[in-house]
Amino acid sequence: MGFQIETRQLAHAEPHEVAVLGPQPLTPSPSGEPESGSYRILGARKGLTISLFDMEINANTDTNMHTAPCVALNILFEATGTGWITEGDAQYGPIPFRPGFYCMIAPEGASGQDRLKSSSRFRGIDIRLSPPLWRALGGPQSVEALGSAHPYSTAVSPSVWTGILPMPPRLMTNAQALFQSGMSGTADLTVEARSLDIIDQAIRALAAQSAPTAILTRDKRAVQRVIALMDSDLSRSWTVPELAIAAGISHNRLKRSFRAETGYAVYGFLQERRLSEARKLLIEGDSTVTDAALIVGYDSMSHFTTLFRRRFGQTPSEMLRLSKPPLDTGKHA
Repeated sequence: MGFQIETRQLAHAEPHEVAVLGPQPLTPSPSGEPESGSYRILGARKGLTISLFDMEINANTDTNMHTAPCVALNILFEATGTGWITEGDAQYGPIPFRPGFYCMIAPEGASGQDRLKSSSRFRGIDIRLSPPLWRALGGPQSVEALGSAHPYSTAVSPSVWTGILPMPPRLMTNAQALFQSGMSGTADLTVEARSLDIIDQAIRALAAQSAPTAILTRDKRAVQRVIALMDSDLSRSWTVPELAIAAGISHNRLKRSFRAETGYAVYGFLQERRLSEARKLLIEGDSTVTDAALIVGYDSMSHFTTLFRRRFGQTPSEMLRLSKPPLDTGKHA
């Protein structure tokens, strides 16, 4: 059905031109098949734009990205892909796209490439601030102020800093409230208030020096190791203690670090990964409902169906049926 794009000011905002500081919301994929979904670009005030997106990616895409000078705060609810920053002939990254809280500081603008996977969903929030507004709110004033040694850094070039910030439960709650209000077109005050909360959380996280860098880095790597282990065998009945041993930290510390880094409990994250993979298997049409459930670790079909419907709003059988093209009966008028 293509994009449904809306650009407007928040109802209470002073009149101003809504500037798209980040990438344009509709860029044709190399296959020529546009993504489908919704994109809302909301002008809160001069120098502050809030974009909300919920898109189905119909084909593997390699999209060139260019942004104006800005600070970008992205909360991804659903995402599968990879990004890179480019400067001249050099490439910095990769930046994994997955559910999380992302920050990019690009005082001179940025270029790069985004690679999104076919049959995936890209859903989240993009908050863009002009560099003067970011500095006025207390954000780090330069890439050098953070650098590649910062515990949250992911890809750092001479003029662009990117990182993945902690996602505590309160932040996830605020982000979901912002997304729902913005997509429904109601409660514009809630949209701006929650966006300011997210900005404040990012500034605090970047400035936090309460724990030694070595410990923060170790915890971050432990969480990434656990995610890689779970992704390598979704059908396995993973336990927190065995994952903690494999990651080299205590299970209590893993639980705290995992929720802070991803916004999910360990088992909640595993369930999200399993259901997303099952959905992909069904859409690609290579698996039956039973096959998909077993591949991702669900022996009980009723339990799998309940979780799947709760997550995607359809039963696995309904999604499988809708993903199939209509049969040609051979009858022609």
